Amino acid sequence: MRMRLIALALVFASLGVLPSLLAERNPRLVAKLGFYSLVERGDSTLMREAEERSKEAARTIAKRRITLGYPIDPMADPNRTGLIGLKFSDITTTLGDPAAKRTSVNPGFAALCVAWLGDLGLNSGDRVAIAASGSFPGLIIAVLAACETLNMEPVLVLSLGSSEYGANIPELNAAQMILELNKAGILKTFPAALSLGGEKDRGESEFPGHETPGTLRALAAATGLPLLEPPEGVDAITALKQGAEQRLAVYFEGAEPKVFVNIGGGEVAFGSTSASLRLPNGPITATLSRYDDATRVEGRYRGLIFNFLERGIPVIHFLDIKGMALRHGLPVDPVPFPEPGEAAFYRNGKTSKLPAALGLAASFALLFFVRLSRDKEEKGAP
Repeated sequence: MRMRLIALALVFASLGVLPSLLAERNPRLVAKLGFYSLVERGDSTLMREAEERSKEAARTIAKRRITLGYPIDPMADPNRTGLIGLKFSDITTTLGDPAAKRTSVNPGFAALCVAWLGDLGLNSGDRVAIAASGSFPGLIIAVLAACETLNMEPVLVLSLGSSEYGANIPELNAAQMILELNKAGILKTFPAALSLGGEKDRGESEFPGHETPGTLRALAAATGLPLLEPPEGVDAITALKQGAEQRLAVYFEGAEPKVFVNIGGGEVAFGSTSASLRLPNGPITATLSRYDDATRVEGRYRGLIFNFLERGIPVIHFLDIKGMALRHGLPVDPVPFPEPGEAAFYRNGKTSKLPAALGLAASFALLFFVRLSRDKEEKGAP
């Protein structure tokens, strides 16, 4: 009898904490049961504003693309954002996953970025250092929309090379997209500098026989923006290190950034160590010591992400976009996109303490009864 009561006490204790455990997996189910409530974030209005701005930017790019004679393929870009590029072009440097690209152009990423910047404690006027690959133009727009909505100072160094289905239309490369959005008054940020991107930041393609550096240099020159390019004759590691130094000079000119945002797998930012592959998506606030064992390998390059972490500056890392979407409550390859405000991250969840209190109370009562009965037995024993 006593063992049954102890087992029952454990059951009540487990039932008490069950709603909290379920809320992590299925908050809507727990909310229907009355044990979980969703409270809209205090910055949800700004999140919606950034998401709407990102949607407007996509509409502007789509119109410009059609004007340039590049119709939108409804199979490749069913939401008709205009931000899904060609499978291959003169400035395509690497392979790309079309499903990841379609996921990345969801304007909900702008709202998510607003939430992250707020959660990191950034304020109006703070500087945000951004390294971006031309492979994810939707994410570039999302981050800039978030920064400008929050009245922050984004400092963008943009690589022109792109993977498949990224910003790889030569006349509408990533830099030209940003310039077009400036002209339309949707964004006010200009890239602080450009780079060629591609392998070792030299604009080289991984496709055999496909020459891209010359085309990328010409496109960079057409923008009139500064070009950061490693000098000729240096080895790959030296080229990457010098690319990092050039970017740091741009980012830290006049003020220290409060966060570093990396978009894509550009080697100058991402690095070439095994630790780079272990980096989580989204905000990274962990100390460098967690990764340091694998970032100082001879013949490897660490990357700007680790440089900023070493300085105690948090990082927001955009890579493995499908995994990031799943982890943070955005749909993978959605058609159509959710409406602004629908995503779960617009609200903070709060689990009711009542089940836990009742479960623990019942558990303690049963254990107390067990203790009481045992004491009676001991007193009655000869």
